[in-house]
Order: sequence, then structure tokens, then C-alpha cells
Amino acid sequence: MSKAIEHGINGYTDEEWEVYRKAKTTKEYFAVDRMRDERRRREEEEELKERWPSTEAARLFTQLGETFTACQKLLEQNPAIEAAAKLADGERHDVFTMLRDNLEKANRAPRCEYQKRRAPLSCAEGARAEVLQHAPGDGGGASDEVQPAGAGRCELNPGGA
Repeated sequence: MSKAIEHGINGYTDEEWEVYRKAKTTKEYFAVDRMRDERRRREEEEELKERWPSTEAARLFTQLGETFTACQKLLEQNPAIEAAAKLADGERHDVFTMLRDNLEKANRAPRCEYQKRRAPLSCAEGARAEVLQHAPGDGGGASDEVQPAGAGRCELNPGGA
């Protein structure tokens, strides 16, 4: 994706300039600015995606991933190497262990298991769920009196005090 050609002090494209010229309210002018800013953001992201493979960061991330995978395979094939690596080069082994433990924690993290209910719960026609209100009694503790909501007046202090 090539960058759009911008004109003028505001940096609008031809299309954005046409929308700007037709704008009549401050809200419409701000909408054109948001349109321009969103276009610029998309262009910057696309440019980064195109540049990324040739960057030093991409090379290092690739190297890290390949090395980590190679270490995992080596430990699966020969578990005794882990103890030897810890003894001989504890600092680097600790980095590998930390990375592995964090990945395992992420894999064990709970995921949403339940689908969001899209249909309302079925109930008798014309019925509605019963909502109860609880009125506190003497001493600030809970009263034994529970009334349906909207059942008239709720006495907030039924024993009087």
C-alpha cells in the first residue's frame, strides 16, 4: 500500500478535502480530521508490516523462537541435559526456565468456557422474575422479613427503634 498524497496545511487527500469542503458543522470538520488520522494510522501500520522482516528486531525475535524450540526438543529427547545446563550455565538456563514457565502458565490460564446467552430465559407467559427486597431489623443485622419488591411499603426498621 502506498502512502496517499496529502495537500495543504491539514494534510488531507483529495477525497478528504471534498468531504471537508462540504462540512458545515464543527462535528463534521472533526469527522474529517478523524478520517485523515485513521488513514495515516493504517498507512503507518502497513509500512511497518512491509519493513518488519528486514529489521534487527524481527531477526532477533525469529532467532529467539527458533532457539527456544530447539531447547525444548533437546530437553524432550534428553531430560538429563537440564540438570547439566543448570549446573554449568545457571544464568542462561534460568532465562530458558523462566520463558518456559511463563508459556506454560499462559497455556493453563482459564479461558471463557461459556457461550453468552442470546435468547431470554423462558418463563410463564405474562410472568416476571420475582425480585425480593430485604429490610434490615434491629441492631443492623438482617431481619427475618423478606417481601416481594413493589409489594407496597417496605418497613425499614420493623421492630421500631
